[in-house]
Amino acid sequence: MTPAAIGIVGCGKIFETYAEGLARFPRRVTITRVADVDAARAEDAARRYGIPDWGPPEAVFADPLVDVVVSLTPPLAHAQVTSAAIAAGKHVYTEKPLAATTAEAAPLLAQARAARVLLGSAPDTFLGSGGQTARSVVDSGALGEIIGFTLVGSHSRAELWHPDPTFLFTAGGGPLLDVGPYFISQLVQLLGPVASVTGRTRIGVAQRRVTAPGRLVETVQATVPTHAAAVLELASGAIGTYLHSFDVWNHGHPPFELYGSLGTLTVPHPNWFGGDVLVQLHADEEPRVVPPVLPPLAGEGRGIGNFRGFGVLDLLDATRGAPHRTGAELAFHALEVLEAVQASSDRGAPVRIESSVERPAPLEPAQLAGWWGT
Repeated sequence: MTPAAIGIVGCGKIFETYAEGLARFPRRVTITRVADVDAARAEDAARRYGIPDWGPPEAVFADPLVDVVVSLTPPLAHAQVTSAAIAAGKHVYTEKPLAATTAEAAPLLAQARAARVLLGSAPDTFLGSGGQTARSVVDSGALGEIIGFTLVGSHSRAELWHPDPTFLFTAGGGPLLDVGPYFISQLVQLLGPVASVTGRTRIGVAQRRVTAPGRLVETVQATVPTHAAAVLELASGAIGTYLHSFDVWNHGHPPFELYGSLGTLTVPHPNWFGGDVLVQLHADEEPRVVPPVLPPLAGEGRGIGNFRGFGVLDLLDATRGAPHRTGAELAFHALEVLEAVQASSDRGAPVRIESSVERPAPLEPAQLAGWWGT
């Protein structure tokens, strides 16, 4: 199988994570071109990772050898870059969120269908052993009927590690759009789509001091809510709570728990590919670790981010008829849910979710093995 040619647009902080992640699959993909609006940054990225060509985004779109465009631009540029790549006849995989708003995202789905190309979006972390093992427990019926859930997302502490986290505190950012897609995508792949959202939001600490090494700014002013709480009602009937905040640095809550009529399932943080999945049925005195249904990756778990790339391979397999688990429909639904938290807060009333999506198919071990060439 000839490796697919990947063109990456955006050479910021997350670029190195994708470059290192995709390098793990040399039989399936090769990065042939990188681009950035900052030419020097694109040139530096190409030099550091041995990528043959670099230049402006337009060069990626125009390159006839590029099979898939991977967009790693800031959220406010996602829709523009994705649309341009689709117009050039390219398959696209974009970082989350799919776009800054559902109004920007909806035309992209229609454009991709009309162009007969595939559009995929992060996150892909639910394809790891943590999410897939949790899915196997839910599907087994061991928990009985899922009645409720709790999702708790705390601060990514970007002020400590990102040289310019401004985009996280302005339009297109905030805890909901920055990390929320991980939580909602995992929730949907475990329990199905969201039907209704009731939420409240606020700005907590408005001015943030940046202490990251090599920082480009000293402070950041939050112009979007940094603290959000919501009640989510699923189409299945399950009702749960979702708290996500850039003002909560530490807490003692599990990030993700499901409550069934027969027991409780504790799921790893949805931003991680792995981690222990715990189940405790009503008759159990202690929770037990569920054996992974997929081979865990070496070192996967908290703080390991260099496994990005599963979503790109998922898209490539989908071009050959496999299920497209990280497709734009899931990303759009997650974006609508997260946008509804703010809409509900603004209106002071629940918001019905108009879109729906099927749960992504479980990842088969044979397909995962094929990604690794084994």
